[in-house]
Amino acid sequence: MAKNQFIDKNILIISEDEKSFIFYIEFFLNGLKFQNNNPDLKKYFSKSKKQKYFIKIENSKQTKIALICPKSQSPQDIIDLAKKLKAEEKNNKIPKFNKIFCVFDAISPQENRGNNEIYKTIIASGNLKDLNEKYQNEIEIIDSNPSYEIWLLNHFQKFSTRHFNDTKEVIREIEKNLQAKNKNFIYEKNNEDWFGFFIKEEKILKAIKNCEDLEKHHLEYQTKNPNPSSKIYKIINFINKINEI
Repeated sequence: MAKNQFIDKNILIISEDEKSFIFYIEFFLNGLKFQNNNPDLKKYFSKSKKQKYFIKIENSKQTKIALICPKSQSPQDIIDLAKKLKAEEKNNKIPKFNKIFCVFDAISPQENRGNNEIYKTIIASGNLKDLNEKYQNEIEIIDSNPSYEIWLLNHFQKFSTRHFNDTKEVIREIEKNLQAKNKNFIYEKNNEDWFGFFIKEEKILKAIKNCEDLEKHHLEYQTKNPNPSSKIYKIINFINKINEI
């Protein structure tokens, strides 16, 4: 039998979202052993950000999942950091990461307007194809449009291609869905108490299916601005595949 391809694999998630997305991943990975931080990556942490370093050790298999929120959070800066870390791997300055996920929104938290130009340039250009070819899929872009909250919304709603102008519109839809069951529900990025609504197998599977179908829809119609969309399902599928082995 071939050696398990996921033995001794390291995964890094670089995220612009310091609150809700981190909490979601932490809840999703509930049951794994937690160890705070990775000293080899600490210089990239912003002191104001929350960081987690997850470890799972089972039999002869060891999988490490590190999650950081960098000091600079623009989409291009996140991608550049991933490239820099790949260069440092070659010089043995940090452990090798077999997969780096770059997580960011179409609407940057640093922008007070619509889809920022940096995001549109990255998505519309051939940079993503070049990135995949150069790094052989070791770096993967995980973008959401207009924001990560699209991923959360798809835990509840039926498949829909409705366009959202901004994150506030998405949050209103999340609250509308959840307030039907809990009238006191209010969405707060830094509130860990309500993640029980989302971290359920049937809800996660629904979100994966919805977001996969959205991606197929945008590819079929060659959508220039893939709104709504979220590729966070790719991280969840990747981790699930590891755990199934």
